Amino acid sequence: MSWRAPENCDEINRRLLALEQDLLAVYRRTQEPGCLLTSPAFRFVCDWVDEDPYRGLLMSRIKHPHAFTPRHGINVMLIARAWMSWGHRLGDKRDKHALAALVHDIGHWSQPALLHVFGFFQKTEYRQMQQHARLPDAHSFPEGHPLADPDIRLWIEQHHEQPDGRGYPDGIRDPHVLSQVLRIVDCYEGLTTDRRFRTRYTPHQALRLMARWAGYKFNAGLFKNFQRFVGVFPPGTFVSLVDGRLGAVLPALEAQTCHVLVLTGEEGDPVAAARVVAVPAARVREEAPAWRQVALPEPWRTLRPDLMALPRS
Repeated sequence: MSWRAPENCDEINRRLLALEQDLLAVYRRTQEPGCLLTSPAFRFVCDWVDEDPYRGLLMSRIKHPHAFTPRHGINVMLIARAWMSWGHRLGDKRDKHALAALVHDIGHWSQPALLHVFGFFQKTEYRQMQQHARLPDAHSFPEGHPLADPDIRLWIEQHHEQPDGRGYPDGIRDPHVLSQVLRIVDCYEGLTTDRRFRTRYTPHQALRLMARWAGYKFNAGLFKNFQRFVGVFPPGTFVSLVDGRLGAVLPALEAQTCHVLVLTGEEGDPVAAARVVAVPAARVREEAPAWRQVALPEPWRTLRPDLMALPRS
């Protein structure tokens, strides 16, 4: 059995744009975070991801180059929700965790001087930035406010803590497992996004880099589970097979097997009709360089929403 691409991304793109506007209103303090839980866009996105977690992972390929924009929160929520829906059961904490993922960087917006730093932070700026994970005292929020919820507070305030004790803001060694989910996803999303001081890593490159950090920047077992979800070559990655064919990776529905949409023959000529083949992971030679990538045929264009020129406003 292989994964089937959604017919289009128009409706989910509209809902994500609406959720971005809702989140921006929260950042600007014209709307309370609790409104996000009752937002039609939030509910639609969560349900849409739950139906097929890999759709959420693929939509997170749409990026914005500035870290402190609503799109980063959107993508962290998409990936975290997808991962948890794929292999974990959070019960009545599912929506709370999705909300924590969405607003995990809300503290940045209480530091307006740092919002427009586009290069590396100076030492004093970096120390100030490390405080963004701290939330105001819970008693400063009215009863029922999301940022007064003990779980949401814990997940947000520990999302930069590390098992080696070198995280921030408190340097603890035993961060909560659902905070570590946010830590892993936040790191992955950040690495795969362009920054003013570096270009983005591909998802495959980001995973290889993160594998070196597992065990001290984040929980090694949890990261291994994340790797199982996204695969060695995450969905949408263009790859070269050992026989020379070019293909695009589909979501990994079977361990140790890659489902690849084959796009060219062994000599590099486009095939008349793309077809899905299941190949052992060892038969994937490498990630294909950008110059080898080709246009995806119908009905597979939605495998790469970031290449579809979807409206951004």
